[in-house]
Amino acid sequence: MLEFRTLGTIELCGEDGTPIHEPLRHTKRTALLAYLATPNPIRLHRRETLIALLWPELDEHHGRGILRHELYELRRALGPDILCSDGRELVGVDGDRLWCDARAFGDQLADGHLMEALDLVRGEFLPGLHVAGGEFDRWLDGERGQVARRAGKAAERLSMLASAKGNLPGAVLWARRWTDLAPYDETAWSRLVSLLDQSGDRAGALSAYAEFASRLREDLEIEPAPETRELVEGIRTRNTIAGNSDPVPQPSVPVVIAIRPVENLTGNARHDLLARRLTDRLAGAIAELHFVEVVVGSETPWATAVVSANLYEHPGGLQARTQLVESDASDRVLAAPQPVVLDPAPGDEELDEVAARVLAPVAAQYDPRMPIAFVGGVPARTPTWRAWLEFIQGSEAFGAYRFGEAARRLRRANEIDPAFVKAGVFAAIAVAYCGDPAGAEALATESLRAGEETATEYERHFAAWLLAELRGRRAEAYRACSDICNITTHPVFLFMCGREAYRLNRPEEALGLLNRVEPGGQGWWRRWFEIYEVVGGSLHVLGAHHAELDAVMGGRARYPEALEPMRAEVRTRAALSEPRAVLDVVDQATTLRPKLVTPADVAWTAAQELDAHGHPDAGAVSRQKGLAWVAHRPEPTRADLLLAVRLLLESGELQQAAERLQELAPFEDLESLGLAGLLAAAADDAEAAAGVIEQLKGLQNPYLSGRHLLHVTGIHAALGDHAEAIDTLRRALAAGLPFGVELHALPILRPLASSPAFENLLRPRGVGGGMQDMHAAPGRPSAVLAVVR
Repeated sequence: MLEFRTLGTIELCGEDGTPIHEPLRHTKRTALLAYLATPNPIRLHRRETLIALLWPELDEHHGRGILRHELYELRRALGPDILCSDGRELVGVDGDRLWCDARAFGDQLADGHLMEALDLVRGEFLPGLHVAGGEFDRWLDGERGQVARRAGKAAERLSMLASAKGNLPGAVLWARRWTDLAPYDETAWSRLVSLLDQSGDRAGALSAYAEFASRLREDLEIEPAPETRELVEGIRTRNTIAGNSDPVPQPSVPVVIAIRPVENLTGNARHDLLARRLTDRLAGAIAELHFVEVVVGSETPWATAVVSANLYEHPGGLQARTQLVESDASDRVLAAPQPVVLDPAPGDEELDEVAARVLAPVAAQYDPRMPIAFVGGVPARTPTWRAWLEFIQGSEAFGAYRFGEAARRLRRANEIDPAFVKAGVFAAIAVAYCGDPAGAEALATESLRAGEETATEYERHFAAWLLAELRGRRAEAYRACSDICNITTHPVFLFMCGREAYRLNRPEEALGLLNRVEPGGQGWWRRWFEIYEVVGGSLHVLGAHHAELDAVMGGRARYPEALEPMRAEVRTRAALSEPRAVLDVVDQATTLRPKLVTPADVAWTAAQELDAHGHPDAGAVSRQKGLAWVAHRPEPTRADLLLAVRLLLESGELQQAAERLQELAPFEDLESLGLAGLLAAAADDAEAAAGVIEQLKGLQNPYLSGRHLLHVTGIHAALGDHAEAIDTLRRALAAGLPFGVELHALPILRPLASSPAFENLLRPRGVGGGMQDMHAAPGRPSAVLAVVR
């Protein structure tokens, strides 16, 4: 396999390690190879995109000629099999024949191999390369920034992990690497200064700060932030006052669980042995958790939290009561597990049950796999350890979009411990994602009923939100989320509340909540991308497109291979009149693996937004890209095929759309019925269209949330009955149709765009005018986005 190194150097080597110099003597040939070889995952590129990237000054004929020449020279230098194509339009490199360190860097990060990933980064991406006059430099700047950011985050994480294990020298080492990768990142330098101080190297800490301050002054002509200056002044002042060069001792392990010796409060000394046995069992069980360290003792002021247990007399024998308490000035009780009744001479299994009751809340608070701790620090009835393990694995499956597996595991957690209501409600959400809302409602209701006596206030609100969500009761769902946020400010619930505000068409309210949410994090939440679409959609309807681009590009940088941020980006760039950039993103999307969102969905959104913002030709191209993706998918789903019908219909290919739809008969789902009605209206068959309208209106499914009426709205609009269409859309929203930015650009609603009643119906609610001042550039639209142009 050939090797292509781009991180800190630009080198090509053959299979025997011999350098290959010829392609790298030519700037644009090097740039072309880099653009083809570095994307992760590897993909094919359109020739027109490559020409625009490197030879924008040439017309298509001459551009294709020079591209053919450069590809020929690459084949001649690297071997005839190094490049692959689909024939005429798409070209790329064979990833099995050409190894590239930039791709390997992304693979190692994705697999969690942070040190191996950083071993590949020897400096800037494609150092010294510059191509004047084209879009390549813009792409290169973006890639350089992304590599630097991702490498910096990896070094930061390694420093944190080393610190968590008490390895201060390792933490300092990785913090230094972080500053090398991000030389102007104040957070990185502040961490390095703090770690050097903690490790006893006061002089090194002050020297590191001096180096950083000097760099800022010389290169950027700015001073360090007040917080950083205050940190350093504290180091200087503290040591001056103490008259000692040694720093104040700092805790080296962030998560330490202290086990208090179990107290025998029965008044009977013969149970002292049992208290010692239980102390040992608690310590042994918690020591098995890889994410904490354990100490046993009565005086452990440096501990993160303390587990305590007492033995009491009980009619059935003895009762063991446990608590998990935060070890700070507040002594906040994090959890008070259900007491366990023991035989006076219990076996190991009974002691294991006490330990299991403690393990679950410790994991809930400190297991990095889980994003949701027991909320607000309120003592809660905690599950057994076996139930918690199922909950963890089910949560991970949910985050990986394996909703069937998630539903099974989460339901199992609830079955093991019926009072674990949260597991039952979470299982119901997974069931809903599997397309079974009735099953989800039944499961949530049953879980709440079974745990009625022990359910916490948070669990009741959680269940109330899901039941309202399933039935399309938007205001109730929002109220339930608000009630949860009164208990906890965890980002998952802030996001849920912000999303509900967005679905009620209250974008400023949504942004106020979502601005408090840090995407990513831990547990299944680290892979949940919808936040970027909700934030972007809220800014879009407010006309704040530059702020919208900043937000969604943050999602693209964090999750470069996720389709949800891509869908948000095409919407934004269409509003900013960047049709070529939109089509480039669509091309990138078509190389990626679908999950909830498919590349065809991205292409369809792009087409809608391009049309809405005055670029119909580019919109037509995007529809063709979506159709091509469906056509080439090995096993297209029914949803894929129905979207292809819609794309054909919107492209004006009515006959082909009708033929494709007929192949998918019978028409029982909403999408096929809606398409049948639209095709009938397009063919001036008012009678058939009216029949579909009656069929849609007659649906009795309680979980439709107004979606059937949205289809009816589109058919009325296609028939020219605009007043009835607007009235039907109003009823759809009242029936629970969630508001979304796509309603402004949806092709079936485009005939209504000139109606003031339609514009008023979709006008953002609760807008105070602040967004316009904050985000709208001079000469740009006001805070209220003009509806479909």
